[in-house]
Amino acid sequence: MKIGAINGVPQLVLLIFILYPISLNSRLAGWPLFLIQTTIIALFGLFGATESIQARVEAIRRREYILAAQSCGRRPVGIILRHVLPNLRETLLIQLTAELTAALNLMGQLGIFNIFLGGTIFTPAPLLLHSYSREWAGLLGQARWAFIGQQWILIFPLAGYLTVFLAFQLTARGIELRYVHRLKRYPHI
Repeated sequence: MKIGAINGVPQLVLLIFILYPISLNSRLAGWPLFLIQTTIIALFGLFGATESIQARVEAIRRREYILAAQSCGRRPVGIILRHVLPNLRETLLIQLTAELTAALNLMGQLGIFNIFLGGTIFTPAPLLLHSYSREWAGLLGQARWAFIGQQWILIFPLAGYLTVFLAFQLTARGIELRYVHRLKRYPHI
């Protein structure tokens, strides 16, 4: 079954409808809610990652050394452990850093819609929405209204968020360039 149709729906829209009811004034505020939210975000990232990894595994399975291992009587578990997984290392690293970057991006977008990791505290009088865990995306989401008159409030959370985001982006790009260079140097691998 292809799961490409799920990737056609924006993850942010689905996550807003799923996370908003469990995040707003939740009884599970703190670590339990944080773990539930990050698990849901990770599951949404899993759909795109599985297609990419599946395509790479299929390309590896068509290689001659896999056919040679099968003809020599190697069991499927041995082929996976000895031949497939070592060739997936770079793909998995690139996919992991790309998914971490995408998850960080989603957390920032959810912060704009007042869905904060760890829970959102809503107070009706005065009308305020606060991040329970005070994470960077939550602080940015809270302070976006202060952007007009008090820009300094955004400086430190935005600098931290962008630093981590850029670090993940550069790490993914570095791993990808190393992998491409290795493939050019040793095309038989």
